[in-house]
Amino acid sequence: MHRPLSALSLFAPLAAVAAGIDGAGGRLPPSSAPADRHPVRILAIGNSFSLSLCKFFPAAAAAVGAPMEFCSLYIGGCSLARHADNIRKAEEDPDFAPYGVTWFHADRPAAPVKFNANIPQMLATQAWDVVTIQQASPASWRPETYRPAADEVVAEIRRLAPQAEIVVHQTWAYNAADARFRPGEKTWGFDQGEMARRVEDAYRKFADDFGLRTIPVGAAVRMRREALAAEGRVFDPASLEGLAPGQTPDLRGEPVGNFWWKTDAASGERTFQSDTIHLNPAGQYLQAMVWLGFFSGLDVAALDLALPGTERFAADLPDLRAAAARALAAVR
Repeated sequence: MHRPLSALSLFAPLAAVAAGIDGAGGRLPPSSAPADRHPVRILAIGNSFSLSLCKFFPAAAAAVGAPMEFCSLYIGGCSLARHADNIRKAEEDPDFAPYGVTWFHADRPAAPVKFNANIPQMLATQAWDVVTIQQASPASWRPETYRPAADEVVAEIRRLAPQAEIVVHQTWAYNAADARFRPGEKTWGFDQGEMARRVEDAYRKFADDFGLRTIPVGAAVRMRREALAAEGRVFDPASLEGLAPGQTPDLRGEPVGNFWWKTDAASGERTFQSDTIHLNPAGQYLQAMVWLGFFSGLDVAALDLALPGTERFAADLPDLRAAAARALAAVR
């Protein structure tokens, strides 16, 4: 089994010198964090469900004095099978660069560097402490979709970044309004609660198969929903019906789902838009707290942490941190 690093050991000195690439093939400057306490260097190989960490995670880590260097490799909807295929393509063509890279240095949490690259290139860029992997959300509840692609991805990480701990980023169940929970051509034949159970079971098997730790974001989303239900705050998909132009539903604390109106530039016609799979800002804050607690070892429930962009759900911040702490306690 690949030997995992403890949360505390990630803050220990690291002799390797950071070296990177930019979009023009030049060198990226290493983080200027103190040499005796390098930031935790995290490379997330994922999709939009990991890209959402850019909203609050780097800022949260900086705010509590837990230095993190976070780098997101993003292709929308990218599955483990596609990651594996992209690794093979990159080995054949080193200039193949399908991933959007967003790289936050610990001392510049509000100014990420952006460019394009491939997985082997990024794994070899510097000595990462952690590399996270995840499944695409439509397949996340189906355990049979993880392998053999995961074997290829894990093998490539261990080949090019043998010092890194590979960690599983557990994703979440969709908003209850998603069409796949309703009768029709797209239906999966089960509801949000069943998706949550299947997703968590599939990720648990995936992590167990490879002896990896799990960042329990999906469990935190489920626990947040359970707490909201206990308070009588449950988002009703029926609230999406009959909305007047410009009117958006009350999500009642639900961490997943974004709803808005789009105006056609030519005709001025307004149409209702819905995203039932991605975290909204409250959910992104919850995700950031799970990651912060996982990698820093801090009790996030004890923090008093408001960040720019959290003003609209400020009253819910303590409960979001509490949900993150409960999910983390369940995997420790």
